[in-house]
Amino acid sequence: MSKFNPSNTSGVVSYYESNSHAQVGAYFSDETYFEECSEILERVAKEARMITTESVYEKGDEPIPADLISGLDIDVVSISDETGIETLVAKFDEMPVTVACYKKLSRIIPNGTLQIKQL
Repeated sequence: MSKFNPSNTSGVVSYYESNSHAQVGAYFSDETYFEECSEILERVAKEARMITTESVYEKGDEPIPADLISGLDIDVVSISDETGIETLVAKFDEMPVTVACYKKLSRIIPNGTLQIKQL
């Protein structure tokens, strides 16, 4: 499993929100990856009569609270063809969203092989 240390990580946390509550739907290690999948997240939210919002965490900002994304148990990782090292690309809460984003992300991730890993 890829290692995720929120205390030194930047990225984007995406939420599904209604008038009464919000829930974390995904984490992306890079804004480019989030932008690639934002249309998918918006479609899922709309089907549930919700909207999407996001929080962007920059290096040097307050760390991402570990409990914020602890419920996201499906990882998309990039495995370097040269070194075999895994790099976390995104985390999701639902497999259909993961698969849809995986297809989009596989077009833009260079020099690596994407894999889906579920806890």
